[in-house]
Amino acid sequence: MRRPNAVVALVLGILSFVGFGCLTGIPAWIIGNTTVREIDTLGGDPTERSMAVAGKVLGMVATLLFAAGVLIFLILQVFMLSAFSSTPRTTFPEPYNEGQSQRPITSAPPSSD
Repeated sequence: MRRPNAVVALVLGILSFVGFGCLTGIPAWIIGNTTVREIDTLGGDPTERSMAVAGKVLGMVATLLFAAGVLIFLILQVFMLSAFSSTPRTTFPEPYNEGQSQRPITSAPPSSD
């Protein structure tokens, strides 16, 4: 019995690595899994089974790599936002000079006599 879904799973799995990521990786995973189950239950050509397994594995790997890439991207975004959005300190404390007396702070300006 001919199953064209094995070829479809393989093509979708290959396309998921070419640049379509999850758009074709998830369908390759699902179609490949369904086709392998059908071939195991009803019998079929071992070549079709191997194409379905290859499409399923390619879809799984591409989907997981895409998810890992998105996760790394989000972690980097959070890191960049936290690193560059903190308010810098605008005033610095005056240095402490040991041995020198501190000048008292007066509220009145000096008189001009």
